[in-house]
Amino acid sequence: MATWLYNTLIGAGPQNVQVVPSHSSSSAPLPPLDAPPSYEASSSGDTKRSSRGPRPPLALPALDLLRTKRVILASASPRRKQLLQLLNLSNIEIVPSTFKEDLDKSHYTPWEYVLETATQKCTNVYSREIARTDVEEPTLVIAADTVITLSTGEVLEKPSSEAHHLAMLQALRDGGAHKVYTAVVAMSPSEELAYPGYSMDHHVEETVVTFDKTVTDELLVSYVKVRFPPFCPGWAELTSNADTRRRR
Repeated sequence: MATWLYNTLIGAGPQNVQVVPSHSSSSAPLPPLDAPPSYEASSSGDTKRSSRGPRPPLALPALDLLRTKRVILASASPRRKQLLQLLNLSNIEIVPSTFKEDLDKSHYTPWEYVLETATQKCTNVYSREIARTDVEEPTLVIAADTVITLSTGEVLEKPSSEAHHLAMLQALRDGGAHKVYTAVVAMSPSEELAYPGYSMDHHVEETVVTFDKTVTDELLVSYVKVRFPPFCPGWAELTSNADTRRRR
């Protein structure tokens, strides 16, 4: 089940992504009608963004099965939930991981670090949910993690404040090409009565990104004011190109 989900979500083979840059350095994005969420709320996933409405569901037997089973997203990220809802998995349960995400980065490459963090998130939620006796066991548990690495090798994670957010974006703009790593891990109970009793699969995406050098500090400040984190689709508007490489 976990392997099938990756083939459905990701597909096969590498792909090249061309991101259209923002050519106007003088025009800043319009401010939101409501006050932006706090950084604490953004980290917990308590944000609200407009929806483009439901899409017609994919008519696949495996997806039809998942729509009747317990599917758990081990993340409070509204964007990750939205990605799964594109498959019309409207019954997704949100069970955030309690893993502290405090691994020693010096012991891992960025690829290993993001994968291990996502794995720990997934096993954290899976072990808790599989031990429950008040509900049926989950059919699928999905977790993910994203980090950015500078050309120096420094690993950047989610910003904790406006000042930190702005400094991060300036470093990405001025530091040349950088890499974004996203790991997705899925676990499901094994159909066979054999150790370890579950199946696990993973996917790691590496994207090389270059910022549009015409982006001004004023535009970055406006961008920060609407709380776009440097991992969401809107962030790509500040970049000039991206090359995506698929790793497993």
